[in-house]
Amino acid sequence: MTDTNSPSAAASAPLRFLSVKQVLDRLSISRSLLLKLRKSGDFPRAVPVCEKRRAFLEHEIVAWMESRVALRDQEQDDD
Repeated sequence: MTDTNSPSAAASAPLRFLSVKQVLDRLSISRSLLLKLRKSGDFPRAVPVCEKRRAFLEHEIVAWMESRVALRDQEQDDD
């Protein structure tokens, strides 16, 4: 039986870590803006990969991006 509460079950693809650079490239933002987003609490938290390395889960970044699009669409509907 598959645990539907696990991150791997929630994602349609296998888990994949993204580096900070990959996240910056995917979102087309600066490192300083990424830091602001992380501090706001409205951005996926990084996962400790090892002692000095953190990464982001790809499906969480994609979900965050989709939420931005949904917010935009909702705002357009309100106009």
